[in-house]
Amino acid sequence: MLQSCLRCLHWSGAAWVVFGHHRPRLVARDMEFFSLARTMGFSVSQLPSVRKPAMFPLDPGDINIRSDVHIYRLAPPNGDSSKSGFP
Repeated sequence: MLQSCLRCLHWSGAAWVVFGHHRPRLVARDMEFFSLARTMGFSVSQLPSVRKPAMFPLDPGDINIRSDVHIYRLAPPNGDSSKSGFP
């Protein structure tokens, strides 16, 4: 996915990543994506999370973790997404 972002994003663009941890035991693994993005040169910005009802309320794991929706913005290397007109 990150390779596709590198190839497809304009220098002034940004990729928005919106997700929830559907499997709380794998939170650390989910977050490795952003560590890898940083090592590839992306600028990673986290926006405030939003709490929504869990998609699958009967699934195992902490309902609070599964209810949070996380929002990140990835700007490509040498890009300044602040000039793109978006927050």
